[in-house]
Amino acid sequence: MPIVQRLYREFGPRGFQALAVAVDQYPAAVVAEFVKRHKITFPVGWAKVEDISAFLEIQPQELYVPTLSTFQKNGRIHARHLAGEAFFNMQEANLRNEIEYLLRPPKSSKSAQAASKKA
Repeated sequence: MPIVQRLYREFGPRGFQALAVAVDQYPAAVVAEFVKRHKITFPVGWAKVEDISAFLEIQPQELYVPTLSTFQKNGRIHARHLAGEAFFNMQEANLRNEIEYLLRPPKSSKSAQAASKKA
């Protein structure tokens, strides 16, 4: 979470939105304490394992902590990283690369560029 918080502060002004979801057995107390202790400034909530698994399109038994997903602006999953994957060996660099990729301006077509030059 400290890495995500750092990247949220850095990329938030460019449109990056972080969100954390706890799947703890007693989340209300755990989430509030966690947010306070780690000074998290992005939204943090909780949900049932089954609901998160369905949203992330994985089986509940595949949901390990941490699980990190990035999403496109249209809400589609861009990437999903489950605990133990090599992604977490260089988590900050890898997440930074994904965020930068997702925040880059869309490529415009040649016809759109030509139309804007005529205008």
